[in-house]
Amino acid sequence: MTREDILRALREEFRGNTRERLAEMAALLGDARRTPDSTRLRDLERHFHGLAGLGGTYGYQSITELSREGEEICEGGFATPDLADYDRLAAILADLAGAIEVDGE
Repeated sequence: MTREDILRALREEFRGNTRERLAEMAALLGDARRTPDSTRLRDLERHFHGLAGLGGTYGYQSITELSREGEEICEGGFATPDLADYDRLAAILADLAGAIEVDGE
């Protein structure tokens, strides 16, 4: 197995794990939208933080950038829930889902 084969396999594993993570994040966001809760936002923030680091590791710069933006929004804590923040997080999740289908950047 070549180095490229190993990297390709690792990226595929990352993509599969990220798809699962994005589904969990979407559920957290939906719950937070229905019933604002700082715990859910902290959980989302942790997910975004993790994806920001992993995106760079696996060569997905757009995942890193999008995840950092999501992390920053969650860090704000939504003291007063703003529908625009929830909408932007939903858009980021959709963008992340699209970015993960690209084989690295």
